[in-house]
Amino acid sequence: MIASPFIVIWIYAAIALSTDIIEFNPIIAAGIFIGIVALSSTCFAIMKICEEVSRAKAKDPDVSTSTAIKNVLTPECLKGNKIEMLS
Repeated sequence: MIASPFIVIWIYAAIALSTDIIEFNPIIAAGIFIGIVALSSTCFAIMKICEEVSRAKAKDPDVSTSTAIKNVLTPECLKGNKIEMLS
């Protein structure tokens, strides 16, 4: 994550040069930074879900992909026949 501010500055510079914006606007830079952080977090979450689905398919090759995704995304407290109360 140390490179993220540098990536944001590079993206902002590319946008500024292409649209002839000369001054630095911190609101736009902060918006780009938040967007990059949200995008990288989403990609990381998708990668972890795919990893867990691959592990589930490796354990049981006959399970369908949709069932493996459902099993990965279902919380442990909801997997049994009865719902355990969280206190």
